[in-house]
Amino acid sequence: MSHIQDQWKIDYQAASNALHDDDYAAHARRLVTLLSDEFTEVYRRNTEHPVMIEEAVMEASYFLFDMREVLTPTEMIETHGYLLKESRIVGAYGFSTSARTKRPSSKGFVMSNMFGGTEETFGKSYDKGHFICHGAGGGGDWNLFPQLRALNRGWSDEGKLYRNMEAYVAAHLGTMFFSRPIYSNGSLCPSHLEYGVLMPDRHMWCATFSNQPSESEPGYGRPSRVAMPPELQGVPNHGRSPSVAVFRSGRGYVAGGRIKAVASNSKSRK
Repeated sequence: MSHIQDQWKIDYQAASNALHDDDYAAHARRLVTLLSDEFTEVYRRNTEHPVMIEEAVMEASYFLFDMREVLTPTEMIETHGYLLKESRIVGAYGFSTSARTKRPSSKGFVMSNMFGGTEETFGKSYDKGHFICHGAGGGGDWNLFPQLRALNRGWSDEGKLYRNMEAYVAAHLGTMFFSRPIYSNGSLCPSHLEYGVLMPDRHMWCATFSNQPSESEPGYGRPSRVAMPPELQGVPNHGRSPSVAVFRSGRGYVAGGRIKAVASNSKSRK
């Protein structure tokens, strides 16, 4: 399996061992709270710019994302009068549920508008992956990210393990699990992905996966070309990504898709 730098590491088993609930659900809820704080703090320590992390709740899934506005770098792309900044997911976690919606088409509105054409933007080694798989209740919106194709489709040895872990979570509804991206640059494309599952005996089944292509694939880390849907034109907050601008405007849109309800809790850090 792949390895990450020490400053990004979290001892998930120690976190679980620190809790002593007899009931799995109670144990899992406390672990979710603990990991939310850990994800936030580790990301803050390893990110050069000040961060402002929000928690969005969608059904039984939770997403931490960094929505801090930063200085506009030269690689940002102007679209419909917007200078778009890539907002990044810090962590996704929750409890597996049955699929909430029909599996989205790769050519559908949300999938096609989330950071544009995947191959064009990040190279032929990437798909639009899901932090929380469809079979465990995951949808689109913040849940999408550029994922190494061999990992997403289970083609590589790491990909086979990754898909097996996802399949376990989907087959055992109510299982607590998480997906945490690790970033090595300013892009929303993670260099690594951690996936973890709380087993019935409180053991943490965790693995780290590389999300980087071979050196011959030049697509890694290029900025996202987000297509701004017409209905979002005129929303304020220039200089932020569509997801950030829309989340703050209260219009109920996220990266080209509508969500039913979002609860947020600020985890701002300076």
